Amino acid sequence: MVALAHTILVMIYHMLTKYEPYQELGAHYFDEREHVQGERRLERRLERLGYDVTLQPVAAPQTAVA
Repeated sequence: MVALAHTILVMIYHMLTKYEPYQELGAHYFDEREHVQGERRLERRLERLGYDVTLQPVAAPQTAVA
């Protein structure tokens, strides 16, 4: 409960100091913000499980036009 109270207080502080209403950042905010760190963390996790990992970006899927 203390962590939740802290989060609420931080949100209120930022709203009051910036004079802006609360804006939900979305469920994937931290994933997008720390994309590279997340990739590296998951890569290390797989390596600890015994996998040899090489990351390559996937080409964007092409949509079929009817």
